[in-house]
Amino acid sequence: MGNGLDRAVTRRQALGLGAAGLGALYLTACGGDTSSGAEGRDVAAVFDFEYAGRPGSMKRYWEQLADRLAASDVDARLTDLQLVPYANMQARLQSAHAARRGAELETWFPDWFTYEFIAQDALTPVEDHVAAGATDDWLFTNPIDGRYWGAPFYAEQALLVANRDHLRSAGVEVGRRLESWAAFMAACERIRRDGQTPLTIGVADGFAADKWAQAISMEFMDSVKQLGENLLGELPTDEPVISAWIERFGELSAKRYVNADVNDITDQQALERFLDGEGAFAIFAPGAIFGESPERFQIVGYWGGPGRYAAPVAVAGDLVLMTSFGENQEAAGRVVDFMQEPAQLELFNQVTGELPCNRRFDPGKLGELARASWDLLVEPGDGKVATWPRNYIPTIGVANVMELAPRAFDGEDPAQLRADLERRNEQYRERNGAQAAEFRDYLDSIEG
Repeated sequence: MGNGLDRAVTRRQALGLGAAGLGALYLTACGGDTSSGAEGRDVAAVFDFEYAGRPGSMKRYWEQLADRLAASDVDARLTDLQLVPYANMQARLQSAHAARRGAELETWFPDWFTYEFIAQDALTPVEDHVAAGATDDWLFTNPIDGRYWGAPFYAEQALLVANRDHLRSAGVEVGRRLESWAAFMAACERIRRDGQTPLTIGVADGFAADKWAQAISMEFMDSVKQLGENLLGELPTDEPVISAWIERFGELSAKRYVNADVNDITDQQALERFLDGEGAFAIFAPGAIFGESPERFQIVGYWGGPGRYAAPVAVAGDLVLMTSFGENQEAAGRVVDFMQEPAQLELFNQVTGELPCNRRFDPGKLGELARASWDLLVEPGDGKVATWPRNYIPTIGVANVMELAPRAFDGEDPAQLRADLERRNEQYRERNGAQAAEFRDYLDSIEG
């Protein structure tokens, strides 16, 4: 089921692999000049996300978008499209930024990832080049220093999915979302007593640990800065928003709510077993789920909690960015506006199977599972905010979770694991003072 890295894995997680041993993915850049020339309306775009949706669909989307643009009366054309494997994308973009030569448009992540490029003076705010009021319709994205530097176009999610057969067998009913962690644990107990595995998780590669830890942190999260503040030593590690996942991973193992080989299988292996009927709940990216039968599976919102960011789903609005050195920025802005038209939002969904990031999208044609996901995204609950709340440097923040999670599932003392988490953060600050200072500036630049 994979294309590149396993499809259960988000590229956002892949970028956290550097400290976990796969940093070599980004050592080689793809060459090539993507400057579009000075024709005034010709725009070049460098994109990845090839792991998203149906295999090969992201490339087809950009090609069909270019065809539609060429047939329209919009004074812009996508004349140079280059798909770059995400294993090479970061190095490719950094190379273009250093040379200050390349495409007008490029795809990348929001938040800290974008801030790094802003600090390099490699970007221009997209909001300066799109139609007035366009940003009002954008979803799952946040300004940096009060400005929108990229236009969100792809809703990257981590969804909680339930097997309806196991719920029915155990007499468990879940609605739109779980009420609380306690209610979730009560459901898991009934499922275990019915002879089924409540949760299917594989953390051998760390990805599932990251998703579950994030969902647990969201329950308590009042600010998207909190995980980053802990990394910088500004928020205690014993706060539930930082480390509740440590105790809960141990609880899941102790109560036999998770498969016994949780530490021995990968996220992809867990996905395959879940789709084959093992386990009542799992968290995966939507590309693996939307095509399944709603008679067998159900999208369920995360458990509720007191935090402002205790939303029923984690979602990032991955971006189209505009370079500061691109020759035809005004035309590039018209391309971005064209991408956000209702017909093109529908095209994105139809071709990739993924969800866009714009209120102008009509969800009426979505299948049952995709529609349930959309409704959770746009209606997260009173006072709740749907976002991807992992605002920290992934090569240390994600690595912390990936490396400590197996020990938590093995039942190690939570106090010792929290102490190790604190020690790892201290070592990071001691060895990376300049980056830590830049990260502090980044946290000051965002709201929420």
